[in-house]
Amino acid sequence: MSSKPRLTVKTGDWATLASLALPLRLRVFVHEQAVPLEMEVDEWDPMALHAVVLGESGEAFATGRLVFEQSGCVSKSTPSSLGNAVGRIGRVAVLATDRGQGLGRLVMVTLIQTANEKGIKRLTLHAQQSAVGFYERFGFFSVGEAFEEAGIAHIEMWR
Repeated sequence: MSSKPRLTVKTGDWATLASLALPLRLRVFVHEQAVPLEMEVDEWDPMALHAVVLGESGEAFATGRLVFEQSGCVSKSTPSSLGNAVGRIGRVAVLATDRGQGLGRLVMVTLIQTANEKGIKRLTLHAQQSAVGFYERFGFFSVGEAFEEAGIAHIEMWR
């Protein structure tokens, strides 16, 4: 991506964006980080709002998702306002060759802004320990002890 193409962020449901987000997630999580396929593709994808950073010719460079939770349960819908709901950000992925260029930032800004627009004030995520500093730049803070998820050290974070 060295030529810095014009980028756009597309948001939508899994049915609309899976063909863009899934290949990218498979490259990053399954092939690069050895996350088992059955852990990467899960039941939350159809319920989540997805964001994908696209180049001018439609190629996907980064992705992430936002799952809406209400009263401790994941909501199967994304109404315009979820009141006291909590948003769970996850599956934030940027191709290795494109990291450090602000693409993950575009995903996070989009997901946080969308949560705010839907009335969600509390956000949570499971950060890989190597990415804690990245999420702290968006106001997230670590909660509790580190744990292992898919063989990778993580920590829960809140905003």
